[in-house]
Amino acid sequence: PPSLLALCVQKLAQNLIKYGPKRVRYATLSALPRRALEELLDILVAKNALNDNVLPYALTRQTHKLGLEGASQLRRCVLSTIGRSCPNLCVLDVRTCQQIDNKIVRDVLQHCERLEVLRLDGCPRISDSAFAPALWKPPLAGLLGL
Repeated sequence: PPSLLALCVQKLAQNLIKYGPKRVRYATLSALPRRALEELLDILVAKNALNDNVLPYALTRQTHKLGLEGASQLRRCVLSTIGRSCPNLCVLDVRTCQQIDNKIVRDVLQHCERLEVLRLDGCPRISDSAFAPALWKPPLAGLLGL
């Protein structure tokens, strides 16, 4: 059976989808426990309901995993805040997000020193220049010696 936290997150996702800011104050989202917030985002992405109004409040220093696969309705200006807003990010999945570009990838690589997984499959705006080694910080900088 689902945990109480999982049930609460599911209900919150339903309210966000159905009512938006009428019933949910977006600013309170950042106060959710990290795993609850990550699960909420997963639900919203799966239902194609994550939007530019919600995402900025869900990007916190505590965010470790961000799965935005196929979230094509998000604007670049919002996505460009991921690196600075989530410095402890370990996993970023933006597969098939058509709006992800080199600048967003470079910003994530510069600011997310704990990044271990970066999924970019199906992102046509990404080129080799997104991975310019001069921009890398540890631990990615260690890859230069390989």
